[in-house]
Amino acid sequence: MTISRNFCLALVLALLGWLLIGCNTEIIVQKDPTQAATVGDYKITGTVSYTINGIMSSSAISGTLTVFAGESPEACYFLEKLTGFNQLGYLATFAGQNFIVGTAQESTKYQSTTYYGMQNGNGKMSPNRIEVDRYANTNSVGLTSPAGEHIGFYMAIRKHVHIVATKQL
Repeated sequence: MTISRNFCLALVLALLGWLLIGCNTEIIVQKDPTQAATVGDYKITGTVSYTINGIMSSSAISGTLTVFAGESPEACYFLEKLTGFNQLGYLATFAGQNFIVGTAQESTKYQSTTYYGMQNGNGKMSPNRIEVDRYANTNSVGLTSPAGEHIGFYMAIRKHVHIVATKQL
């Protein structure tokens, strides 16, 4: 009886091993091909326009835009490096070729004061080209004294950044 019990146990173990060897699970992670085409460096040309106390001015801008893959196929992270400006990073959420610019803090330096505000905007993506319009009311600066008193500076400032970015191949 001991021999048949050991024989049955060996047979069961052999069958289990054979089943485990035969069951090979392979996981393939495949990136979204549209997002992969989007990722990379782009050359920026465009304009930045300011309306300060009702007076409008604009100037040409240049720089680079680097696009990073987001956590989902509908999102990418944009990092703008405009010549003469601080770099600005923000999330872009896609719906087809159109996207919405995520909220980020934007600034405008006027005379010796830097004013801040939150941006919003939208854009459109086509093969090897991204077009973005960002808007912000960068019209406030706030200071809090050691005593807790809040002092605010305000000026009517509206900022519009229009960017055309072409893929660097």
